[in-house]
Amino acid sequence: MRQVHTGTFTVLLADDNLESLKNLKGLLEKEGYDVRVAFDGNQAHYLARKFMPDIVIADVQLTEMDGFSLCQALRQESNFHSTLIILLSDNNNEWEEMTAFDCLANAYLSKPLKSLAFLSRLKGLLRRKPNQIPRQLILDSGKLVVEPTTSSLQVEGNNIHLPSKTFEIFMFLASNPETVYSRDELLLRLWGSDDEINARTIDVHIRKIRQKMGERYIHTIKGVGYKFKV
Repeated sequence: MRQVHTGTFTVLLADDNLESLKNLKGLLEKEGYDVRVAFDGNQAHYLARKFMPDIVIADVQLTEMDGFSLCQALRQESNFHSTLIILLSDNNNEWEEMTAFDCLANAYLSKPLKSLAFLSRLKGLLRRKPNQIPRQLILDSGKLVVEPTTSSLQVEGNNIHLPSKTFEIFMFLASNPETVYSRDELLLRLWGSDDEINARTIDVHIRKIRQKMGERYIHTIKGVGYKFKV
C-alpha cells in the first residue's frame, strides 16, 4: 500500500471550541501536518482562499458561517474541487450526514474523535485525493459519461444524480473496471478504516446506484464483491 507523507499536506482546522481545536491541532502537528486554525466560518473561508490548504476540517456548528455553508462556498470555487473537506459534529444523526455529503464533503465524523481511527481515516482519504481521479470518463462507447469534478454523470444522454458518497463508490469502481473489490476492501479504500462501519453499508450504496442506473454497470461477484463492467 502506498504510504502517505503527511508533511507535504497543509490543513485548515476550523472550530470555535478552543479545547477541541487545540487537541486536534496538536494531534495533526505531531503527525507532521502543517496546520492553520480558524475560530469561525467567515475566518475559515478567508484563510482557505488565502492559503489554499490541501485539507479543510471544520465543525458544522461554526459561528458566522456554519460548516455546511463553508463547504458549499468552497466547492463552488474551482480551486477547491479537489480539496479534502471533513466536517465534524457533536451530533451523530442521519440528517447531518446526508447534508454533509450533499454539500460534497468527503467525510462526516462525530466527536469526540478517536485519535487512531481519525488518523487512519484521514490517510485513507489522502490516498485517493480527487485530483488523482481523471477529469472525465467516457465509457460504453459514449453511452456513459462521468464528470468527477461536478459529481455528475449521464447515461445515454440522461442526467443521473447520486448522493455524494454513492457517487464516490461508483466513481472508484468505474475508474478500476473489471477489478473485483470485496466490501471490506471498498470500506478501507473509501472510508480509510473499516473498524466502525458495517460492511453492508456498501450494499446500500450499490442498491442506490442500481435504482438510478439499473444493473448494467455494477456487477455482483457472488461470495466475493462488486466490479464495474461495460
